Amino acid sequence: MRVAIAGADLAGLSCTKYLTDAGHTPIVWKSQDVSASLIAAWQDNKGDWYERLRICFGTYPKMKLQLLTKHATIFNQPDNLGTHSTVNSDLPALVHKIVVILRHNDMLSWGEKIELAKSAISMHFGNDNTLKLLKYYVVKTLRSFDTATLARQDDRFSPQMRNNFYRNRSDTMQPYLGSMEGAVLSGKLTAQAINAAHQSANSYSLQMQNIQPATNAATA
Repeated sequence: MRVAIAGADLAGLSCTKYLTDAGHTPIVWKSQDVSASLIAAWQDNKGDWYERLRICFGTYPKMKLQLLTKHATIFNQPDNLGTHSTVNSDLPALVHKIVVILRHNDMLSWGEKIELAKSAISMHFGNDNTLKLLKYYVVKTLRSFDTATLARQDDRFSPQMRNNFYRNRSDTMQPYLGSMEGAVLSGKLTAQAINAAHQSANSYSLQMQNIQPATNAATA
């Protein structure tokens, strides 16, 4: 069975993986040319860039199962719009971050790498904090529709919204609300619900086909 999936984030990739394992053909629709989750970089009205690092795939084995290609860190080059700088590494997070910085030659010179290393050493092992905040920017991002508070469990979404439409996000009915683990688990649960509904429909159709018409004096 063909299944349309809107979005190639963690939940979408997870659902794609488990549907494929069950023998279905998922078709993923994504507005961007790379698979991604939340926006991780912004540019203000003065042209300055603000980044939020999300290096997670090396830490969570279940998430690595969702990767359709080799695990890599992809940077957008601000001076060359539409050009990406890619660094491959299969090491877990934190160690992976160090390797990415050392291998990142498209946007960082060795002098800049050395300065970053000095700053990191000074920040973690130095006695005095020599860093000075020059500028900051507040960016609003979407949060989960639900909050993990008492008596809110009944308000959580179930995977199936209506016939043939399923909600596949980290805020559905599963234990890891609003997290990357929850997004992956949501994809798995949604795939299981779709597969179960498909098997039930096929079983009902087969039963209807096997029903023999009644015969009596009027129909014989």
